Amino acid sequence: MNFQRSVLFLLTALALASGASAERLQYHRHMVFRESPMESLKGRHEISAEQAQTTLHHRFRYDDQGRLIEVRRAVGDKVTRNPGSFEGFFWWAPQLRIEYAPGKEIRSFHNEAGDRIAAHGGVWRMEFTLDAHGRRSALHYFDKDGKPVEGEWGAHRYVWEYPEPGVVIESRHKLNGDSAPVRSDFLFHRVRLEFGHDDLLDTLFNIDAQGELVATDSGSAVDRIVYDPWGSFVRWQVYDLQRRPKNGNAPRVAMGEHVYDALGQALMLRGFGEQGEDRAMVGSDGPMTFEYDRHGNLTRQQLRNMQGALNFESRLTYSADGSRLEWVRYFDGQGQPSSPPGLPAALAGMVAQQLQYDARGLRTAPIRYGADGRPLGARAS
Repeated sequence: MNFQRSVLFLLTALALASGASAERLQYHRHMVFRESPMESLKGRHEISAEQAQTTLHHRFRYDDQGRLIEVRRAVGDKVTRNPGSFEGFFWWAPQLRIEYAPGKEIRSFHNEAGDRIAAHGGVWRMEFTLDAHGRRSALHYFDKDGKPVEGEWGAHRYVWEYPEPGVVIESRHKLNGDSAPVRSDFLFHRVRLEFGHDDLLDTLFNIDAQGELVATDSGSAVDRIVYDPWGSFVRWQVYDLQRRPKNGNAPRVAMGEHVYDALGQALMLRGFGEQGEDRAMVGSDGPMTFEYDRHGNLTRQQLRNMQGALNFESRLTYSADGSRLEWVRYFDGQGQPSSPPGLPAALAGMVAQQLQYDARGLRTAPIRYGADGRPLGARAS
């Protein structure tokens, strides 16, 4: 009888254990581009745990309720801030951790060693308010002392309304209550976000308090976002009040296009005008092109003119295992060492940077070099 009870107890315990959900890990080469913080963080181009050992990736960790609790960027088990392909916004630190409380979702930022840090300006804590349906209805930023703070783009508070399925109304507010733009260089204020059946943003409409379409000073009123079947952000299209193509918003192009390879790595960023003609974005002479190493680390970022000729290039090199950026060197279109455009006076003449790290793997002050191969400020003997 005791034996039967023991067997029954063991079978019951095993049944309960098999029904419980354990934490779950996923690995992705890249993040899905998100325009609003109300959109859930999501990866694209999933890889295996084995592939992640030698690949720059984002590891997503979910709790036993299926909720996302951590995203970290790493090569193997080494957390890194190495630059890869374009990963969009709302990803501001090597590690992001998420906690949940009744009606709340709280995000914090951490460096490579796991220390908590401020990001996006002085933001120490992102605190979402969740409505009765579990949807994000508001977001507030707080500093290390728990005081309200504005993020890098000027917003302290986001508010979201859900008037109908697939539609969200978003407004942003500064500490003084004034309206804040989507970003410092994206001057839509109150916006209507329309989503497709795939949970990806299709269109942003710049609207007034009555929901009517309004134009920015650049003439833009609508921003269309296009993704490919693998979740890569391939195109944005800008329109005026009459839904005509418009060279608007900060880049001053009617369409911007990202070109990707089979691994989801961005190979080119280029612009087009209102008639579909090639057009340089503001601040550039033509397209930007990119190259990567076998780990997925960015190794070359190139500025080109409209004929495709190279104007300027940054070359990046890494440790043998791909986990640590070691050098950034700068060259003109003829392959000669050259200073990046727009350097502050204190860095005049810099043509290379050697990255430095402490014993915990955290970056310290880099050593910057001039064209003579000497550290900036070093005196000739």
